[in-house]
Amino acid sequence: MDLTKHAPRSPYHIGISGMMNLARMADKAIAKLNNTLGEYKSGETSGRDRRTLSALGLSEEKFLGIIQNSSADGRMGDAAIAVQLRQQVDIDLEKIKAFNVAERNRTPPDEDYYRRFEERRRIIGQPEIMSLPDMLDAEDMHDFGVPSNLTLAPPVSAHSGGILGIVCLGRLISKAKGFLAGKLGEYKFGNNSGLDVNVMQFVGLTEAKLLDSIGKHAELTDLLPWLRHKIDKSRQEVADWNQDRRSRGPWNQEIQKMFDQRIEAVGRPDLTTFLDLLDCEDAVDFPQ
Repeated sequence: MDLTKHAPRSPYHIGISGMMNLARMADKAIAKLNNTLGEYKSGETSGRDRRTLSALGLSEEKFLGIIQNSSADGRMGDAAIAVQLRQQVDIDLEKIKAFNVAERNRTPPDEDYYRRFEERRRIIGQPEIMSLPDMLDAEDMHDFGVPSNLTLAPPVSAHSGGILGIVCLGRLISKAKGFLAGKLGEYKFGNNSGLDVNVMQFVGLTEAKLLDSIGKHAELTDLLPWLRHKIDKSRQEVADWNQDRRSRGPWNQEIQKMFDQRIEAVGRPDLTTFLDLLDCEDAVDFPQ
């Protein structure tokens, strides 16, 4: 886990115990133990990690102990981490789901933090970013690129607004880049994906136009101005879209039946929304 060469997993990743931030915190803990943390903050130096540790009732020392109980190379799988967590922590799924909702919607808590947040938006060239987890995704993509080899790792989380603050847009672009590179894996893209079709309709793009532009603007810093020019949506329209996408579940009996089969396959019968399901499927398909 060398975070000088690639980003940790997204804060939206819920592959460990269904909890936001936890997989990212584990990646950073492994990197910290291996002296490959790079510019990232970990444990007590990270506000996000402190909130996550507090929600679990763990100290940083205890969490590092869980990580250290691993193989000789300092790596361990998510399943092993989850097992050890269950041995030390009373995992309450409903509390975790409430924690996730709060974390997804977290914004700068005070004026001082907001000033620093503004500077971070300036650096990455995305003044549209509103939430803290979206900022982390945006910074990771700015520093290490948009995930595009979807045979090795999942696309950007569907929950993420890490590109222009629009939920699902980063995932669409991630899959588009994978498609162009011949690295789409098992994912459906563009007109073959109901989610992608909805996103493209919202932002006013066709599959052909998107692929053409990504082909011409390989770097995200070059693609952003083009997207911004093409997408004519107010902040309120984006906020409404984000809320609708994140809360959307099955809308008829046929879709409910398909949804039930998929949540059973990932072992999460409690799930009620499609974006949570996609995050869980990504975690199952690409276990660490």
